Amino acid sequence: MRMMTGVLQKPYVKATWITLLSVYIAYYLGTAMVLEPYRLRMLLAIGLGLIFYAISLIKPNKALIAMFILLPILGFIRRALIPFAGWSGFDPIVAIVPGMVCFFGFNYYYERFFRKQLELDDSKFFSLVRWLLFVHIMQVFNPMQGSLLAGMAGAMFYITPLMWMTLSRQHFSEKMMIRFIKVIPIIACILALYGLKQIYLGFYSFEITWMNMTNYSSLNVQGMMRAISTFTSANEYAQFLSISAVICWAFMLKANSSKLPFLLPLPLLFYAIFMTSQRGAALTTMIAISLLSILSARTRKSRTIVTIVTLLITTGAYIAIININPNDNALIAHQVDGLANPLDDEHSTVGLHWKIIMDGFVRGLTNPLGYGLGTGSIAGAKLGSGVIGTEVDLTNILISDGIIGFVLYFFIIVKGLKSAYRLYKLDNSPLSFAIWGILISTIGGWCIGGNYSTAALIWICIGYMDRAYVKKSRIYQEQAMKE
Repeated sequence: MRMMTGVLQKPYVKATWITLLSVYIAYYLGTAMVLEPYRLRMLLAIGLGLIFYAISLIKPNKALIAMFILLPILGFIRRALIPFAGWSGFDPIVAIVPGMVCFFGFNYYYERFFRKQLELDDSKFFSLVRWLLFVHIMQVFNPMQGSLLAGMAGAMFYITPLMWMTLSRQHFSEKMMIRFIKVIPIIACILALYGLKQIYLGFYSFEITWMNMTNYSSLNVQGMMRAISTFTSANEYAQFLSISAVICWAFMLKANSSKLPFLLPLPLLFYAIFMTSQRGAALTTMIAISLLSILSARTRKSRTIVTIVTLLITTGAYIAIININPNDNALIAHQVDGLANPLDDEHSTVGLHWKIIMDGFVRGLTNPLGYGLGTGSIAGAKLGSGVIGTEVDLTNILISDGIIGFVLYFFIIVKGLKSAYRLYKLDNSPLSFAIWGILISTIGGWCIGGNYSTAALIWICIGYMDRAYVKKSRIYQEQAMKE
């Protein structure tokens, strides 16, 4: 027996057993899953998960980048698989990135707080995030959401963004963050072209099949279909374009070298945002770039001049937009009518959105303990007692987490904006300037977990910003003490 154990421990014998086991698993997956089309999605999800895990063993930061790159094209992949694997509301491909991010994130907390292996600069902001994470975990088990499965599915929308923050805080250096941010507009331009192709040249057959199967009625604007590009939703697409335009604008204002690479994508991005026919994205982009323009001025006198010029240009742009002739284009007409008549319920949905937010606020206050994570996300529609969505993350968290979660998240928003602004004041860099602009342009949508790519992008920025602010403020204080 001892001799047999010794033989099995030899490296070449162990390698042989591992090879045979791998071949058997590959054979099983090939015969049991590939030959059954409805399991193709599961096979793809497993393969992607193994790739991400393998990359993480060598370069954890590169694994995070690889997982993020999948998110903007996640919708296209899911839809393109319909002719081969059908459609399923419970698609494992959707869960693979949130699952891996949560796995790496919880491993970080285990290594830091149980094994005491990690020591990172802490902050009050990060402490608030950890307390909110704790509340989220407790709300997974809230019986009011209908089932434990609804709570676990809701965790994908609420816990995953906080894990992106945790991991970017640990793994993203300034150099890597600059490269990452600069790639976002490039991705956005490519996906904007595909979105415009959908508007002017039509959708592919599998995309039309998906629309019919899911009854995605909000894409239909008076008989004309909104672009969704390669994203999972039109709202995510519009927000991604908005973030990319803000990044280009921030770097154009603050770049020390050539500004042309950041100026060139802006016309395409602005046009694509306008053609999403979503007034919210157009307005938040306009507000963010206006604030960035004013903030970029260094003296009080120049800031006053920039403010006046910005107001004149913004007013002129607004007047020009509301006087555009739609030429029977329903998307343009919808955009123009809504902007020209923001308070008219026949042309604008501002009143409807405001009512939804207020109803959610009142509903949340009636149950200060919260309804559970599944209730505030689409998980409640499929696995729980229903969805109580409010379209704004602050009131969504009030409904899901109750008063405690609401207060924590409110202070996270305030502290996050303040820290981002202070970081910009400390280093005056295009990167910190862009991050502040991103947070401003996405207020109300930081934690909309169904917007997989933009939620990840926002919290990656927040994680880097928090650690950079702690580090640079400490250096600044040390230099001040020496002087």
